[in-house]
Amino acid sequence: MITSKPKKKILPKLPPGQEVFSTFDVIRIIDIERERLREWMKRKFIPAGIKVSWRGRKKVIWGKNDLYSILLFKLLVESGWPRVVAAQDVDRVDWDQVRINKEKHLIVAHNSSTGERMMIYPSTDRSLIGIKDFETATYINLEKITEDIDSRV
Repeated sequence: MITSKPKKKILPKLPPGQEVFSTFDVIRIIDIERERLREWMKRKFIPAGIKVSWRGRKKVIWGKNDLYSILLFKLLVESGWPRVVAAQDVDRVDWDQVRINKEKHLIVAHNSSTGERMMIYPSTDRSLIGIKDFETATYINLEKITEDIDSRV
């Protein structure tokens, strides 16, 4: 069972050889307006990407995990989640672990009275018994998100 603690922040680096995407790629792949993307970056709701020098100009690039996070954030916001809450929950998803463990689903349980949140990966967590203590739960299809991104790149 995964608690509501966010994963530890690390310096933004992409592994050598990892595919990178430009701002225009992100706009096309995620199907999002440029200003909306910039606003989300500015407010730190989504990964800000990595600034690099390219032919004498500054550019921002993203890795595939960033694309997964941006799409998940977009889907949650479009489903009615407050942006701050969606950003916190998206930040807790470790996409490398999702791929390594072949996680297909995620359940986010929430108590509105206490603000407590719990994230459960049903395929690796032994039981969903703990979810009964929460008022609501949202099912997220991680497999669909990764497949959507992978098919668009």
